[in-house]
Amino acid sequence: MLDIALGDAQRISSVGEAIKISAGAIHAIPRIHEIEAALGRIEFYVGRSTENNVIGRLKSHRTEKGHKFAAIVCLCDSDSVEIVEDVATFVVKYLNETGSLCCANLKTGGGATPRDNESGVIYLTWKIN
Repeated sequence: MLDIALGDAQRISSVGEAIKISAGAIHAIPRIHEIEAALGRIEFYVGRSTENNVIGRLKSHRTEKGHKFAAIVCLCDSDSVEIVEDVATFVVKYLNETGSLCCANLKTGGGATPRDNESGVIYLTWKIN
């Protein structure tokens, strides 16, 4: 299943694309679960990984954070994954600070930096409290 998700993930090449895709993915979460009225019940995490390590990160979030859901936001080149993650995190924090965030209980953090021959992966994990 993860192979399909990675294959379908959009490869981005600009910060503008990262902002658009990150905001769109985050705002889709309440619609997926049809809980528009209870937005504060969603806890989510924005992270980065590598194609080879992302499944381990998703499993870790399930075990350690109790997150039952995950989405691959986008793929990017190894030399830009940290910048893309920083932008995605900035967007989420900005939406939160301005009261525009559709979810609550934001968690962010750094992950693995890919080698030159690997793609970076930006992902979301979440749970509903």
